[in-house]
Amino acid sequence: MRSRSLLVALGGLLFAPGCIDIPSDAPPQVIVRHRCGDTDFKNINGTYGKMQGENGINAKYRVLFNTTDGVLTAKWVTGGHDRFGLVGERQDIDHAVFTEPGTGRRARIWATITNDCRIEAQVGWVDGAGVEEKSPEPPAKYAAFPGLESRDFEPCTERLYYGGAAKSWSAAKGSPEPKGTPSVRSSDMVIAAFGPNGEVGPGCTATFDVWTDGQAMDAQGLTDVEPSGDKLRWSMKYTNDYVGKHGIALHRHVKCEGGDRQLLGVACVEIEVK
Repeated sequence: MRSRSLLVALGGLLFAPGCIDIPSDAPPQVIVRHRCGDTDFKNINGTYGKMQGENGINAKYRVLFNTTDGVLTAKWVTGGHDRFGLVGERQDIDHAVFTEPGTGRRARIWATITNDCRIEAQVGWVDGAGVEEKSPEPPAKYAAFPGLESRDFEPCTERLYYGGAAKSWSAAKGSPEPKGTPSVRSSDMVIAAFGPNGEVGPGCTATFDVWTDGQAMDAQGLTDVEPSGDKLRWSMKYTNDYVGKHGIALHRHVKCEGGDRQLLGVACVEIEVK
């Protein structure tokens, strides 16, 4: 009987008039969540890799998304050594078009969030007149994969010199641009990038990192930077460990007292070791 009396008393408290005051004109609070969680083109961030099989990721195809102050960007690697810096235009929360800035023929990627929460991407191009061209290759699916954060995504901004052309600025500026993928038959070679003297001012430290095929080498935070003519030469001895085609990227940085480390340029070259 005591339990029954207690339940009756609690029921009276719960349903007594005036206990809960809800204004009749209060707007309802509606929280809308995308079916795919953080994977939507309104506020997407992070690294994604190309799906291979049911659960595998092919890291040669990868993308780094960033949304800052409503601006959507992507750094996209489409299987080779080229890296593209793209600006996204949202069609809606599930569709966006990413285009390389510029006026001539540029990379363009059409992206869709699928029902299974993958990003389906169709690679193509657009010319200066706005005429679009899509690759004959079928669209690829990408999935979120934080394990790609250690990979290189930075688009190339300048030429990386190697061999005799890397010895000095005088030798570098007199060397022709490679046509196609140049062959290298030596196991060791010098690589170098060149930048203006004024990029590294008083109280600042110049450093660089080197990447091979999108992966960081042990050569990180190197300080072998010296004047060469009217330029600064950023250089190191590089070992060709494996035959075949390889992309090399040298990231030039500067850090001034009290400031953050700043990226000055990304020097790139693709070679074939024979």
